[in-house]
Amino acid sequence: MNAHDRKKSPGIALALTVAMLIAAAGVSAAPVPMQRYEDPEKTFSIDYPKGWTAARLANGATAFYLDDPAEGTAFLVLPNVELKGVHTAGVLWGDFAADLHRRAPDWTQTSLKETSGEAGQRSVEVRYTWTNVRKVKMTGWLLLATQPAPSQDRTYAGMVSYQAPSAQFASWEPMFRRMLSSLSFDR
Repeated sequence: MNAHDRKKSPGIALALTVAMLIAAAGVSAAPVPMQRYEDPEKTFSIDYPKGWTAARLANGATAFYLDDPAEGTAFLVLPNVELKGVHTAGVLWGDFAADLHRRAPDWTQTSLKETSGEAGQRSVEVRYTWTNVRKVKMTGWLLLATQPAPSQDRTYAGMVSYQAPSAQFASWEPMFRRMLSSLSFDR
């Protein structure tokens, strides 16, 4: 997903997939003070822990992070892009995975679940591990959803992901799921 290929569009596919995932997963986390983030472009809002940083990244995603958006404990939202061409979530994931493997040779996919929905919607839910540049073993989770755009030769796509050091990932996951359950998309 290159910046020149993207155009803002409805986050329909991601919103529907996140809603289904939340309903299936349930949410429980110890009470932690949260604050609400409202995207300046009015595409989404989310609760995230007080003391964390929220920042728009160069690729258009918004990162919520404790220490480092790329190499540490972080939650990312890329709510709605319109891509040139027809793409499925599986194909986009394959491209993304190849890029991750180039940057982290020990990158390993540990689980993959693909789903199909109405109107051509497709999603992939993935868990993976890698060693970051600080030599810390990391675990990540990603949900990538696509839906054909009404116009030909276009695809809507969205992504949510989170990551933490592998040794602490299980303890962070309830907080990540709490953030995920608070995520809402404005249309």
